[in-house]
Amino acid sequence: MKMNRRSFLKQAGAVLPLVAGCAAAGTTLRQVPVQNGKAFVSLADFPELSAVGGAAKLQIQGQRDPIFLVRTGESRYTALSSLCTHLACQVRKQAQTFRCPCHGSTYDLEGEVLRGPAQSPLKRFRTEVVEGGVIIY
Repeated sequence: MKMNRRSFLKQAGAVLPLVAGCAAAGTTLRQVPVQNGKAFVSLADFPELSAVGGAAKLQIQGQRDPIFLVRTGESRYTALSSLCTHLACQVRKQAQTFRCPCHGSTYDLEGEVLRGPAQSPLKRFRTEVVEGGVIIY
C-alpha cells in the first residue's frame, strides 16, 4: 500500500509525541570510568541518588551492558545488572521497581523477582560507600 505525504505526516504527528514521552521517561545513561577494577560514582554528580529509591543508569567502562546504581537506604546502595534474567532484555526503572518490557518480569529495587516469568534475581555487583561516593566492583 502506498502512502501519500499528507497521510504520512498525519500518522507521524500522532506517533512523535508518544516517542518523545517514552524517551523523556527513560533514565539517562552516564559513562563511568574504571581504575584497578573499581568504578567510582561521585554522589555530587548524580542528584537522582539523593533520595532513597533513586537510581542512576551507568555504562561502566569494560562492561557490555549498563548497570543501575540504586539508593536502597540512607547510606546503602545496590548495583544491579540491567539484563532481565529471563531472556536478557534490558529492564527499565519504574517508580519503585524494575520492569522488563519484553515479557513483564518485575524486580524490586534490590533486584529480587516480584513477578515472573523470570525466576532469578538481577545480578548484583559489590558496592562500597566511601566519602563522596560509591565504589562499584
